[in-house]
Amino acid sequence: MFPCSRPIVTGPTGLYWISRPIRFTLSKKRSIYIVEPDSSHSRPQQVRRASDVSDSFYPMSVDQTSPVKFLNYTPVPLAFGTSGLRGLVKDITDLEAYINVKGALRYLLSIADMAPSSKVVLAGDLRPSTDRIMRACMQAIFDCGCSVENAGKIPTPALVLRAMSNGGAGVMVSGSHIPFDRNGIKINKSIGEILKSDEPGILREVERVRDQEYSRTAATSAFNADGMLKQAPNLPLLDRRAEEAYIRRYTESFTDNGLSGLRVLIYQHSAVGRDILGRLL
Repeated sequence: MFPCSRPIVTGPTGLYWISRPIRFTLSKKRSIYIVEPDSSHSRPQQVRRASDVSDSFYPMSVDQTSPVKFLNYTPVPLAFGTSGLRGLVKDITDLEAYINVKGALRYLLSIADMAPSSKVVLAGDLRPSTDRIMRACMQAIFDCGCSVENAGKIPTPALVLRAMSNGGAGVMVSGSHIPFDRNGIKINKSIGEILKSDEPGILREVERVRDQEYSRTAATSAFNADGMLKQAPNLPLLDRRAEEAYIRRYTESFTDNGLSGLRVLIYQHSAVGRDILGRLL
């Protein structure tokens, strides 16, 4: 909780103190929230939508244009969830995916978790939006001076196993169990998952990249007004070594014919590991 003596609001890029009438830039579907301070404890006490508060109480106006000169929309930053970054597909533009992956990899480079010019394993799930986001992630990997191993559509543990075997990072585009109108990006270190203790360092690097990209013009940016790459790279040829190593991890850990005589029902649905599971059994 943030100590405060004046009301604050959440804007496009964070929290803002209100000491005078101010202007925010938000998309039509986003809301401004005002936090009422508790004068006795100097802590935010009550959250109300700005639309419920009259201008005479908190005078402000809302500008419906983008804070980034070359964009025709207001970017919505991705946020860390239980596992990785999550967001609505409409908010995970190529630009937003690029900013977050490039920032995360810069952080890993800064702590010497991955070597410069190393190979990053890239994979995704079966969501309709995944291939596009993977291409944006690949551009971020390239712009960090690294190369890409396209592991295809495999479960996150298969990606992590391969990345750790390589002694490098991995980038997984997956929303796990959430609906198809959402997606996510997971980054792993050479020694395993990103931890909560890594998040502050990653966020600092992400903001540096964000500032750099937002300062560009329509002519100098690699992204168009919709936040999509002007020239998206094609994914490299599929490399099945991550998938095969994942399968061997199970087949070599259990005895042959361990399920002999049993009938096993597999409910595959949309799980990215549905075909691998059939091979394993």
